[in-house]
Amino acid sequence: MTPRVARTLIACALTSIFIASTAFADDCGPLKIVASVDLKMAGEDRAAFVPVTLQGQTKYMLLDTGGTISEITPTTVAALGLESHKTPTLRFFDVKGNYVDHATVVPDFAIGALAGHDVDFVVGPDDLFPKDENIAGILGPGILRFYDVALDFANRKLTLLSPDHCDGKVIYWKADAVAAVPMEVTRTSGHIVVPVVLDGEKLNALIDTGASSSVLNLSVVEGDFGLKPKGADMPVVTALGDRDNSFVYRHVFKSLNFEGISVSNPAFDIIPDLDRGQMEKPPPIGTRFKDSSAEEGLPDMLIGMDILKHLHLYIAYKEQKLYITPASAPAALAASAPATSSAPATAATSGSAASH
Repeated sequence: MTPRVARTLIACALTSIFIASTAFADDCGPLKIVASVDLKMAGEDRAAFVPVTLQGQTKYMLLDTGGTISEITPTTVAALGLESHKTPTLRFFDVKGNYVDHATVVPDFAIGALAGHDVDFVVGPDDLFPKDENIAGILGPGILRFYDVALDFANRKLTLLSPDHCDGKVIYWKADAVAAVPMEVTRTSGHIVVPVVLDGEKLNALIDTGASSSVLNLSVVEGDFGLKPKGADMPVVTALGDRDNSFVYRHVFKSLNFEGISVSNPAFDIIPDLDRGQMEKPPPIGTRFKDSSAEEGLPDMLIGMDILKHLHLYIAYKEQKLYITPASAPAALAASAPATSSAPATAATSGSAASH
């Protein structure tokens, strides 16, 4: 996203905030909601789509904290009567290895009450979402990082808030346990990298709502955990694209901990070591890992929606903190009878979350 577009969206956000509250006397103030929308979940809640308005038409975009610049599909560009142009400097490979070098400008774009004008999008390929013309593209950190982002997956809610508030005063929902995790926001991509503890080992992790599965580097598994590929506890899941003798493995760990909030029995797909440049293209499992030359400090793991859907998140980009609580029960199911013992646990209580 260009600085021009960022200024446009921020100006609109501040206008709506000022109307809602004029209490700016203190150096910091209360939380101020910019927009709140209902997410559309798909794929066993492993993908979250954000309703947006493009030229007056309601569409959906994949929520992707692990992306970079927000993308729009060629089909959407054509349907809206927009023009795309080749960009001389902005060129990259997307999640499926497609070469992207075109962009477009959307005159009117909105997320709920947050409206912007002349917003730039990269024009991605149509094969990202080939079966649903209502999906317009990907909503990434290029837009998200200018706000605080609250993600309530259990109740299917995305809330954007002003980043101008008192540090640490962000949990506006009822929670018995809260983890305040320091996070690094990478300079070029806006990715969120946080420290975690996996079965007692300290690692760093990329938080990626655009990935359906969680992924761990093979070198970490072999070096830190002593696991061996193709063993009983690390079976082959699939071949890794067109690479000879390269496979995706899987292992179920005991616990993943975020500063006191624990996820039980997290399952990770395990892929070859990215730091040695083995991954020229991303694997076909929904991850956002890039080639090792693309960005410094590649994380040990990627945490996708199979784990994140069990959590309630507050991403404070400006503060550089990720606040985590166990997910609350969906509002519509709060009065339902408890699940039987044979059902997989998905509710989070007492500072822990169950994953499967």
